[in-house]
Amino acid sequence: MSRSGSVVVIGGGVVGCFIALNAARAGLKVRLLERGAADDRGCSFGNAGMVVPSHIAPLPAPGMVGAGLRMLANPRGPFAIRPRPDRDLLSWLNAFRRFCTHAHTERCMPILRDLHRAAQLIYSEHKSEWPQMQLRESGLLMLCATERGFEEEARAAARANELGVTAEVLSAAEADAKLGSCRFRGAGAAWFRDDCTLSPEGLMRELRAAAEQAGVVTSYGAGVDAIEARGVGVTGVRIGGETLPADSVVLAAGSWSAGLLRPLGIRLLLQAGKGCSFTLPEASRLPAVGAILTEARVAVTPMGSGVRFAGTMEIAGLDPRVNQRRAAGMRSRIPRYFPQYRAGDFVGLPVWSGLRPCTPDGLPVIGRCSSLPNLIVATGHAMMGISLAPITARLVTQLLRDEPPEQNIAPFAVERFESASTPAVLA
Repeated sequence: MSRSGSVVVIGGGVVGCFIALNAARAGLKVRLLERGAADDRGCSFGNAGMVVPSHIAPLPAPGMVGAGLRMLANPRGPFAIRPRPDRDLLSWLNAFRRFCTHAHTERCMPILRDLHRAAQLIYSEHKSEWPQMQLRESGLLMLCATERGFEEEARAAARANELGVTAEVLSAAEADAKLGSCRFRGAGAAWFRDDCTLSPEGLMRELRAAAEQAGVVTSYGAGVDAIEARGVGVTGVRIGGETLPADSVVLAAGSWSAGLLRPLGIRLLLQAGKGCSFTLPEASRLPAVGAILTEARVAVTPMGSGVRFAGTMEIAGLDPRVNQRRAAGMRSRIPRYFPQYRAGDFVGLPVWSGLRPCTPDGLPVIGRCSSLPNLIVATGHAMMGISLAPITARLVTQLLRDEPPEQNIAPFAVERFESASTPAVLA
């Protein structure tokens, strides 16, 4: 539809930047609008920086409701929901509960596997072009402190291998050896060979520079008030008293996307899942590979001479404030796995927080709006924004070019939550 026309991309995070860059390199005229300032550190900056073909299971899974309820009782735990009288929150929670089935998990695994694989290959292609990205293709360790956790992770690794995702179950000593000088104490681990880590800040610098070089015009501090539509198409976006016309609009505004779709009569079940991180700038014992502390739900990423710890999931609306109790709880869980660290080592480090857009079925939203076909939505990546941004951008650019998407995008349909009472059936 925009083979030679103008495109406005709403949202300057990693997904929006990748889309703008790909569309511009495909010959389209692109304007990128970002609500924050150029130096704002939104959700694309402070995350764990992981590219994870291993993460093939969706967020809703069997047992998640019970596990979540147990974690709610701990004010320093990794999960929280802030109660509020909100119809969309109740609909989201109800839909999430309905998606926590074995059947849904099995349907999603091949879909997520293919998305992550495609994205990982794209990152590898850009490795030499974008040195600031600091891509480490060294795998990922799922570290388990308990025997029960280790048994669960071993079963997950076996299922991953059945689906063609290479995984190896390691003893505690074998996992310790892969971590280099960073000592591990626990029951064992699973190692996913094809996973990678990177510097989110470095990636965003490279993306912004490449987009500018490709001709993308970026406006910061450009919060969109509304997407304007007439008849069966969008005509542009309104910022303040000004309307910016466009032949096509791509909505990649993360957790703010649902609010911009609502006036158009499009209901998107999306909740902001707040996460936080802190970075130890100089670590005497640096992990050689990225890791996830499975029971603690903490991601550990080597970045330069330091290490970043990221985690928590708090459903609290569009409130970016750091929950200090949960950040303290995350700090306290790290020494259980890495005895060389103490919770006190992290005191005084600034804590970052960001809002991750989460769908109730654990799949992103990628596609045209059926009622407004020149409006494309790309959001709902939850904790996988960095990992899935490159393939999302490729699929969106193919739509903009009226080309058939290289992957089946029916499971990511925008309108799949229009009837929130019944979960959509994946195509």
